[in-house]
Amino acid sequence: MRTTGHHEPGRSSQSHRSGVIVTAPQSASPGNARLLNIAEEPAPRRRSTPGASRIRDRDLPVFTRALAAMLSSGLPVMDALHALAEQTDSATFRSVVMDVWNTVREGHSLSAAIARHPAVFSQMYVSLLRTGEASGKMSETLEDLADHIEAAAELKARLRAAMIYPIAIAIIAFSVTCFMLLVVIPSFERIYADLGGTLPAPTRVLISVSRAVRVYGIYTAAVVTIALFLFSMLRRTKAWTMAWDRFLLTVPVVGSLALKVCLCRLTRTLAGMLHSGVPILNALQLAAPTTGNSVMIRALLEARTEVESGHMLSDSLRDPKLFPRLLTRMLSAGERSGKTDEMLTKVAEYYEREVDLALKSLSSTIEPILIVALGLVIGGLMLGLFMPIFKLHEIVSMSR
Repeated sequence: MRTTGHHEPGRSSQSHRSGVIVTAPQSASPGNARLLNIAEEPAPRRRSTPGASRIRDRDLPVFTRALAAMLSSGLPVMDALHALAEQTDSATFRSVVMDVWNTVREGHSLSAAIARHPAVFSQMYVSLLRTGEASGKMSETLEDLADHIEAAAELKARLRAAMIYPIAIAIIAFSVTCFMLLVVIPSFERIYADLGGTLPAPTRVLISVSRAVRVYGIYTAAVVTIALFLFSMLRRTKAWTMAWDRFLLTVPVVGSLALKVCLCRLTRTLAGMLHSGVPILNALQLAAPTTGNSVMIRALLEARTEVESGHMLSDSLRDPKLFPRLLTRMLSAGERSGKTDEMLTKVAEYYEREVDLALKSLSSTIEPILIVALGLVIGGLMLGLFMPIFKLHEIVSMSR
Protein backbone atom coordinates (compact mmCIF):
# COMPACT_ATOMS: atom_id res chain seq x y z
CA MET A 1 0.00 0.00 0.00
CA ARG A 2 1.42 3.38 -0.95
CA THR A 3 0.71 6.55 0.96
CA THR A 4 1.52 10.14 0.31
CA GLY A 5 4.20 11.75 2.38
CA HIS A 6 5.70 15.27 2.18
CA HIS A 7 4.47 17.70 -0.46
CA GLU A 8 5.71 20.95 -1.74
CA PRO A 9 3.64 23.99 -0.89
CA GLY A 10 0.97 24.80 -3.40
CA ARG A 11 1.06 21.43 -5.10
CA SER A 12 -1.44 18.60 -5.08
CA SER A 13 -0.80 14.91 -5.46
CA GLN A 14 -3.11 11.95 -5.72
CA SER A 15 -2.36 8.31 -5.07
CA HIS A 16 -4.65 5.66 -6.46
CA ARG A 17 -3.45 3.13 -3.92
CA SER A 18 -3.84 5.36 -0.92
CA GLY A 19 -7.17 6.65 -2.11
CA VAL A 20 -6.70 10.18 -0.82
CA ILE A 21 -6.11 13.55 -2.34
CA VAL A 22 -3.81 15.78 -0.35
CA THR A 23 -3.65 19.50 -0.90
CA ALA A 24 -1.17 21.61 1.02
CA PRO A 25 -1.97 25.31 1.05
CA GLN A 26 0.66 27.90 0.26
CA SER A 27 1.23 28.71 3.90
CA ALA A 28 1.68 25.11 4.96
CA SER A 29 5.03 23.71 5.82
CA PRO A 30 5.93 20.41 4.18
CA GLY A 31 4.62 17.40 6.05
CA ASN A 32 2.42 19.40 8.39
CA ALA A 33 -0.44 16.95 8.82
CA ARG A 34 -2.62 19.45 10.66
CA LEU A 35 -2.91 21.59 7.55
CA LEU A 36 -3.76 18.81 5.13
CA ASN A 37 -7.06 18.92 3.30
CA ILE A 38 -8.04 15.31 2.77
CA ALA A 39 -10.55 14.50 0.06
CA GLU A 40 -12.48 11.31 0.51
CA GLU A 41 -12.18 8.62 -2.11
CA PRO A 42 -15.53 7.47 -3.50
CA ALA A 43 -16.18 4.48 -1.24
CA PRO A 44 -17.37 1.10 -2.49
CA ARG A 45 -20.90 -0.02 -1.69
CA ARG A 46 -21.52 -0.38 2.04
CA ARG A 47 -22.46 -3.65 3.66
CA SER A 48 -24.44 -4.52 6.79
CA THR A 49 -22.69 -6.42 9.58
CA PRO A 50 -24.70 -8.50 12.09
CA GLY A 51 -23.29 -8.58 15.62
CA ALA A 52 -21.35 -5.36 15.07
CA SER A 53 -21.65 -4.22 18.69
CA ARG A 54 -19.83 -7.28 20.01
CA ILE A 55 -17.13 -6.87 17.34
CA ARG A 56 -16.53 -3.22 18.31
CA ASP A 57 -16.13 -4.11 21.98
CA ARG A 58 -14.12 -7.32 21.73
CA ASP A 59 -12.37 -7.72 18.37
CA LEU A 60 -11.78 -4.21 17.05
CA PRO A 61 -9.23 -3.08 19.69
CA VAL A 62 -7.15 -6.24 19.16
CA PHE A 63 -7.39 -5.93 15.38
CA THR A 64 -6.31 -2.28 15.40
CA ARG A 65 -3.37 -2.87 17.75
CA ALA A 66 -2.17 -5.91 15.79
CA LEU A 67 -2.50 -4.12 12.44
CA ALA A 68 -0.45 -1.20 13.78
CA ALA A 69 2.29 -3.58 14.97
CA MET A 70 2.41 -5.41 11.64
CA LEU A 71 2.57 -2.25 9.54
CA SER A 72 5.24 -0.70 11.78
CA SER A 73 7.37 -3.84 11.30
CA GLY A 74 7.21 -3.38 7.52
CA LEU A 75 4.62 -6.02 6.66
CA PRO A 76 2.51 -5.09 3.59
CA VAL A 77 -1.07 -4.20 4.37
CA MET A 78 -2.43 -7.07 2.26
CA ASP A 79 -0.38 -9.64 4.15
CA ALA A 80 -1.29 -8.04 7.50
CA LEU A 81 -5.03 -8.16 6.75
CA HIS A 82 -4.84 -11.77 5.58
CA ALA A 83 -2.93 -12.81 8.70
CA LEU A 84 -5.41 -11.05 10.98
CA ALA A 85 -8.34 -12.67 9.20
CA GLU A 86 -6.84 -16.10 9.84
CA GLN A 87 -6.13 -15.35 13.51
CA THR A 88 -9.53 -13.97 14.57
CA ASP A 89 -11.89 -16.33 16.37
CA SER A 90 -15.08 -14.53 15.30
CA ALA A 91 -16.47 -15.83 12.01
CA THR A 92 -18.40 -12.59 11.50
CA PHE A 93 -15.35 -10.38 11.99
CA ARG A 94 -13.27 -12.72 9.83
CA SER A 95 -15.68 -12.15 6.95
CA VAL A 96 -15.42 -8.38 7.54
CA VAL A 97 -11.60 -8.46 7.43
CA MET A 98 -11.61 -10.65 4.33
CA ASP A 99 -14.00 -8.23 2.62
CA VAL A 100 -11.62 -5.38 3.51
CA TRP A 101 -8.75 -7.45 2.10
CA ASN A 102 -10.61 -8.07 -1.18
CA THR A 103 -11.53 -4.39 -1.50
CA VAL A 104 -7.92 -3.29 -0.99
CA ARG A 105 -6.81 -5.91 -3.52
CA GLU A 106 -9.16 -4.32 -6.06
CA GLY A 107 -7.19 -1.08 -5.77
CA HIS A 108 -9.09 0.86 -3.11
CA SER A 109 -7.46 2.42 -0.08
CA LEU A 110 -7.67 0.80 3.33
CA SER A 111 -9.84 3.65 4.62
CA ALA A 112 -12.26 3.22 1.72
CA ALA A 113 -12.34 -0.53 2.31
CA ILE A 114 -13.24 -0.28 5.98
CA ALA A 115 -15.80 2.43 5.17
CA ARG A 116 -17.87 -0.39 3.63
CA HIS A 117 -18.62 -1.54 7.17
CA PRO A 118 -19.90 1.51 9.10
CA ALA A 119 -21.48 -0.68 11.77
CA VAL A 120 -18.00 -1.93 12.76
CA PHE A 121 -15.71 0.97 11.84
CA SER A 122 -17.03 4.34 12.94
CA GLN A 123 -16.77 7.50 10.87
CA MET A 124 -14.07 8.69 13.26
CA TYR A 125 -12.09 5.50 12.64
CA VAL A 126 -12.30 5.99 8.89
CA SER A 127 -11.38 9.67 9.12
CA LEU A 128 -8.33 9.02 11.32
CA LEU A 129 -7.16 6.23 9.05
CA ARG A 130 -7.59 8.47 6.01
CA THR A 131 -5.47 11.10 7.72
CA GLY A 132 -2.79 8.51 8.44
CA GLU A 133 -2.76 7.50 4.80
CA ALA A 134 -2.37 11.12 3.73
CA SER A 135 0.43 11.88 6.17
CA GLY A 136 2.29 8.60 5.70
CA LYS A 137 1.91 7.72 9.40
CA MET A 138 -0.35 4.72 9.22
CA SER A 139 1.17 2.72 12.08
CA GLU A 140 1.24 5.74 14.43
CA THR A 141 -2.36 6.57 13.57
CA LEU A 142 -3.46 3.00 14.20
CA GLU A 143 -1.66 3.02 17.56
CA ASP A 144 -3.57 6.17 18.52
CA LEU A 145 -6.80 4.55 17.33
CA ALA A 146 -6.11 1.45 19.40
CA ASP A 147 -5.46 3.59 22.48
CA HIS A 148 -8.71 5.47 21.93
CA ILE A 149 -10.80 2.33 21.31
CA GLU A 150 -9.36 0.58 24.37
CA ALA A 151 -10.00 3.62 26.57
CA ALA A 152 -13.58 3.88 25.30
CA ALA A 153 -14.15 0.14 25.81
CA GLU A 154 -12.74 0.35 29.33
CA LEU A 155 -15.03 3.24 30.21
CA LYS A 156 -18.02 1.36 28.81
CA ALA A 157 -17.04 -1.73 30.80
CA ARG A 158 -16.79 0.27 34.03
CA LEU A 159 -20.22 1.81 33.47
CA ARG A 160 -21.68 -1.59 32.69
CA ALA A 161 -20.08 -3.18 35.75
CA ALA A 162 -21.49 -0.43 37.96
CA MET A 163 -24.99 -1.21 36.69
CA ILE A 164 -24.81 -5.00 37.09
CA TYR A 165 -25.41 -5.07 40.84
CA PRO A 166 -28.47 -2.74 40.92
CA ILE A 167 -30.01 -4.51 37.94
CA ALA A 168 -29.38 -7.93 39.49
CA ILE A 169 -31.00 -6.87 42.77
CA ALA A 170 -34.00 -5.43 40.91
CA ILE A 171 -34.45 -8.63 38.89
CA ILE A 172 -34.21 -10.79 42.01
CA ALA A 173 -36.76 -8.65 43.87
CA PHE A 174 -39.17 -8.68 40.91
CA SER A 175 -38.80 -12.45 40.39
CA VAL A 176 -39.33 -13.27 44.07
CA THR A 177 -42.36 -10.99 44.26
CA CYS A 178 -43.96 -12.51 41.15
CA PHE A 179 -43.30 -16.06 42.39
CA MET A 180 -44.84 -15.26 45.77
CA LEU A 181 -47.90 -13.56 44.31
CA LEU A 182 -48.58 -16.11 41.57
CA VAL A 183 -47.57 -19.42 43.19
CA VAL A 184 -47.04 -19.30 46.93
CA ILE A 185 -49.82 -17.00 48.12
CA PRO A 186 -52.62 -18.82 46.19
CA SER A 187 -51.58 -22.06 47.91
CA PHE A 188 -51.74 -20.45 51.35
CA GLU A 189 -55.02 -18.77 50.41
CA ARG A 190 -56.67 -22.17 49.98
CA ILE A 191 -55.27 -23.37 53.30
CA TYR A 192 -56.51 -20.29 55.14
CA ALA A 193 -59.94 -20.60 53.46
CA ASP A 194 -60.29 -24.12 54.80
CA LEU A 195 -59.46 -22.90 58.30
CA GLY A 196 -62.04 -20.13 58.16
CA GLY A 197 -61.98 -17.18 60.52
CA THR A 198 -60.85 -13.63 59.91
CA LEU A 199 -57.33 -13.19 58.59
CA PRO A 200 -55.05 -10.35 59.71
CA ALA A 201 -55.26 -7.17 57.64
CA PRO A 202 -51.76 -7.52 56.04
CA THR A 203 -52.61 -11.04 54.89
CA ARG A 204 -55.96 -9.94 53.42
CA VAL A 205 -54.18 -7.14 51.52
CA LEU A 206 -51.58 -9.59 50.24
CA ILE A 207 -54.25 -12.03 49.04
CA SER A 208 -56.14 -9.20 47.31
CA VAL A 209 -52.99 -8.10 45.51
CA SER A 210 -52.30 -11.69 44.48
CA ARG A 211 -55.82 -12.02 43.05
CA ALA A 212 -55.48 -8.73 41.17
CA VAL A 213 -52.14 -9.78 39.67
CA ARG A 214 -53.58 -13.13 38.55
CA VAL A 215 -56.66 -11.52 37.01
CA TYR A 216 -55.20 -8.33 35.57
CA GLY A 217 -51.54 -9.32 35.26
CA ILE A 218 -51.75 -10.07 31.53
CA TYR A 219 -53.44 -6.75 30.83
CA THR A 220 -50.89 -4.90 32.97
CA ALA A 221 -48.03 -6.61 31.12
CA ALA A 222 -49.60 -5.64 27.80
CA VAL A 223 -49.96 -2.00 28.89
CA VAL A 224 -46.35 -1.92 30.12
CA THR A 225 -45.13 -3.47 26.86
CA ILE A 226 -47.04 -0.92 24.78
CA ALA A 227 -45.75 1.91 26.97
CA LEU A 228 -42.15 0.73 26.55
CA PHE A 229 -42.67 0.43 22.80
CA LEU A 230 -44.07 3.96 22.59
CA PHE A 231 -41.22 5.23 24.74
CA SER A 232 -38.67 3.62 22.43
CA MET A 233 -40.40 5.17 19.42
CA LEU A 234 -40.43 8.60 21.08
CA ARG A 235 -36.73 8.24 21.87
CA ARG A 236 -36.09 8.21 18.14
CA THR A 237 -37.62 11.63 17.65
CA LYS A 238 -35.30 14.59 17.88
CA ALA A 239 -37.48 16.66 20.22
CA TRP A 240 -38.00 13.85 22.71
CA THR A 241 -34.31 12.88 22.65
CA MET A 242 -33.31 16.45 23.32
CA ALA A 243 -35.79 16.78 26.20
CA TRP A 244 -34.76 13.46 27.72
CA ASP A 245 -31.02 14.19 27.49
CA ARG A 246 -31.55 17.63 29.00
CA PHE A 247 -33.56 16.11 31.85
CA LEU A 248 -30.90 13.45 32.42
CA LEU A 249 -28.25 16.10 32.96
CA THR A 250 -30.37 17.76 35.66
CA VAL A 251 -30.97 14.61 37.74
CA PRO A 252 -29.01 14.79 41.01
CA VAL A 253 -25.92 12.55 41.13
CA VAL A 254 -26.81 10.80 37.87
CA GLY A 255 -26.66 14.05 35.88
CA SER A 256 -23.20 14.87 37.20
CA LEU A 257 -21.95 11.39 36.31
CA ALA A 258 -23.51 11.55 32.84
CA LEU A 259 -21.84 14.91 32.17
CA LYS A 260 -18.44 13.60 33.25
CA VAL A 261 -18.83 10.57 30.98
CA CYS A 262 -19.70 12.86 28.05
CA LEU A 263 -16.71 15.11 28.72
CA CYS A 264 -14.43 12.11 29.08
CA ARG A 265 -15.52 10.77 25.69
CA LEU A 266 -15.30 14.20 24.07
CA THR A 267 -11.83 15.13 25.28
CA ARG A 268 -10.39 11.67 24.62
CA THR A 269 -11.76 11.64 21.07
CA LEU A 270 -10.70 15.21 20.27
CA ALA A 271 -7.21 14.61 21.66
CA GLY A 272 -6.72 11.51 19.54
CA MET A 273 -7.98 13.12 16.36
CA LEU A 274 -5.97 16.32 16.76
CA HIS A 275 -2.85 14.32 17.58
CA SER A 276 -3.33 12.32 14.37
CA GLY A 277 -3.62 15.50 12.32
CA VAL A 278 -7.37 15.75 11.73
CA PRO A 279 -8.37 19.42 11.23
CA ILE A 280 -10.24 20.93 14.18
CA LEU A 281 -13.49 21.41 12.23
CA ASN A 282 -13.55 17.77 11.13
CA ALA A 283 -12.56 16.66 14.62
CA LEU A 284 -15.46 18.53 16.22
CA GLN A 285 -17.90 17.17 13.64
CA LEU A 286 -16.82 13.59 14.34
CA ALA A 287 -16.26 13.90 18.10
CA ALA A 288 -19.67 15.41 18.89
CA PRO A 289 -21.70 12.18 18.37
CA THR A 290 -19.34 10.19 20.60
CA THR A 291 -20.65 12.08 23.66
CA GLY A 292 -23.99 10.29 23.31
CA ASN A 293 -25.96 13.32 24.52
CA SER A 294 -27.98 15.37 22.02
CA VAL A 295 -27.77 18.55 24.13
CA MET A 296 -23.99 18.43 24.11
CA ILE A 297 -23.92 17.45 20.44
CA ARG A 298 -25.90 20.57 19.53
CA ALA A 299 -23.64 22.76 21.69
CA LEU A 300 -20.52 21.32 20.04
CA LEU A 301 -21.89 21.80 16.53
CA GLU A 302 -22.71 25.42 17.41
CA ALA A 303 -19.17 25.82 18.72
CA ARG A 304 -17.87 24.35 15.47
CA THR A 305 -19.73 27.05 13.54
CA GLU A 306 -18.02 29.73 15.63
CA VAL A 307 -14.62 28.10 15.18
CA GLU A 308 -15.24 28.05 11.45
CA SER A 309 -15.84 31.81 11.57
CA GLY A 310 -12.50 32.39 13.29
CA HIS A 311 -13.10 32.04 17.04
CA MET A 312 -11.00 29.94 19.37
CA LEU A 313 -12.57 26.67 20.50
CA SER A 314 -12.13 27.58 24.17
CA ASP A 315 -14.09 30.80 23.57
CA SER A 316 -16.83 28.96 21.70
CA LEU A 317 -17.66 26.55 24.53
CA ARG A 318 -19.66 29.10 26.49
CA ASP A 319 -22.23 27.06 28.41
CA PRO A 320 -20.71 26.52 31.89
CA LYS A 321 -23.32 23.84 32.68
CA LEU A 322 -21.99 21.70 29.84
CA PHE A 323 -18.37 22.78 29.66
CA PRO A 324 -16.81 23.47 33.08
CA ARG A 325 -14.27 26.24 33.46
CA LEU A 326 -11.55 23.65 34.07
CA LEU A 327 -12.06 22.34 30.54
CA THR A 328 -12.17 25.74 28.84
CA ARG A 329 -9.18 27.10 30.75
CA MET A 330 -6.97 24.12 30.02
CA LEU A 331 -8.14 24.13 26.41
CA SER A 332 -7.28 27.84 26.16
CA ALA A 333 -3.82 27.16 27.57
CA GLY A 334 -3.34 24.39 25.02
CA GLU A 335 -4.43 26.62 22.15
CA ARG A 336 -2.02 29.37 23.20
CA SER A 337 0.89 26.95 23.54
CA GLY A 338 0.10 24.96 20.39
CA LYS A 339 -0.37 21.76 22.42
CA THR A 340 -4.12 21.37 22.32
CA ASP A 341 -4.02 17.60 21.92
CA GLU A 342 -1.72 17.15 24.93
CA MET A 343 -3.88 19.39 27.09
CA LEU A 344 -7.05 17.55 26.04
CA THR A 345 -5.39 14.25 26.92
CA LYS A 346 -4.71 15.54 30.43
CA VAL A 347 -8.32 16.70 30.74
CA ALA A 348 -9.52 13.29 29.54
CA GLU A 349 -7.39 11.55 32.16
CA TYR A 350 -8.78 13.87 34.82
CA TYR A 351 -12.38 13.12 33.90
CA GLU A 352 -11.65 9.39 33.72
CA ARG A 353 -10.51 9.54 37.33
CA GLU A 354 -13.60 11.58 38.20
CA VAL A 355 -15.85 8.98 36.58
CA ASP A 356 -14.14 6.20 38.54
CA LEU A 357 -14.60 8.07 41.82
CA ALA A 358 -18.23 8.90 41.00
CA LEU A 359 -19.01 5.27 40.15
CA LYS A 360 -17.43 4.02 43.37
CA SER A 361 -19.33 6.62 45.38
CA LEU A 362 -22.60 5.81 43.63
CA SER A 363 -22.12 2.08 44.15
CA SER A 364 -21.33 2.49 47.85
CA THR A 365 -24.50 4.59 48.23
CA ILE A 366 -26.86 2.43 46.18
CA GLU A 367 -25.83 -0.99 47.48
CA PRO A 368 -27.09 -0.58 51.09
CA ILE A 369 -30.27 1.10 49.84
CA LEU A 370 -30.99 -1.79 47.49
CA ILE A 371 -30.26 -4.36 50.17
CA VAL A 372 -32.65 -2.65 52.59
CA ALA A 373 -35.31 -2.33 49.87
CA LEU A 374 -34.97 -6.02 48.95
CA GLY A 375 -35.23 -6.96 52.62
CA LEU A 376 -38.34 -4.87 53.08
CA VAL A 377 -40.05 -6.38 50.03
CA ILE A 378 -39.28 -9.99 50.88
CA GLY A 379 -39.77 -9.44 54.61
CA GLY A 380 -43.12 -7.77 54.05
CA LEU A 381 -44.30 -10.63 51.86
CA MET A 382 -43.19 -13.27 54.33
CA LEU A 383 -44.70 -11.41 57.30
CA GLY A 384 -48.06 -11.01 55.60
CA LEU A 385 -47.99 -14.63 54.50
CA PHE A 386 -47.11 -16.25 57.84
CA MET A 387 -48.87 -13.86 60.22
CA PRO A 388 -51.99 -16.07 60.32
CA ILE A 389 -49.82 -19.00 61.41
CA PHE A 390 -48.59 -16.97 64.37
CA LYS A 391 -52.26 -16.34 65.27
CA LEU A 392 -53.52 -19.78 64.26
CA HIS A 393 -55.14 -20.41 67.64
CA GLU A 394 -57.16 -17.20 67.44
CA ILE A 395 -58.30 -17.89 63.86
CA VAL A 396 -59.43 -21.44 64.69
CA SER A 397 -61.26 -20.19 67.80
CA MET A 398 -63.07 -17.53 65.76
CA SER A 399 -64.05 -20.05 63.08
CA ARG A 400 -65.78 -22.16 65.79
